Amino acid sequence: MKSQHHTALENKNFHKAIEVNASAPEAMKKISQVNLWWAKNFSGRAEKLNDKFTVRFGDTFVDFVISELVPNKKVVWKVSDCNLHWIEAKRNGITRKLFLKFHLKITRPRSISLTWG
Repeated sequence: MKSQHHTALENKNFHKAIEVNASAPEAMKKISQVNLWWAKNFSGRAEKLNDKFTVRFGDTFVDFVISELVPNKKVVWKVSDCNLHWIEAKRNGITRKLFLKFHLKITRPRSISLTWG
C-alpha cells in the first residue's frame, strides 16, 4: 500500500510538448545551455552523463545530475538536492522522486517535437 505522501506526489506530474524548428543535435545543445533559457544563476555543466549543475532563484535552489543521456534523443536531469519552499520534505528522500526529462522526436526535417516533464 502506498503512503498518502507518495500518491500525492505521483498525481502532480507535469508534461509539456512543443515543436521547434531545429535539428536534434541543435535542440540538445540548447537544452544544455540552461542559463540562456531558464536560470541566469547557473553553475556547473549540463552536457554529459553525470554532469552536475545548480540553478538558483534567491533562497530557492535545485541541484541536478544528468542521470540518463541518449544523444540526440533524451536527457534526464535528476534532482540531487533542493530548497523548494512548496515541498515540505525536502531532505527526507523526496528529491529521489523529482526528475526533469526531455524527449526529442523528429517530426520532419529540421523540426522536432520536444516533450518534457
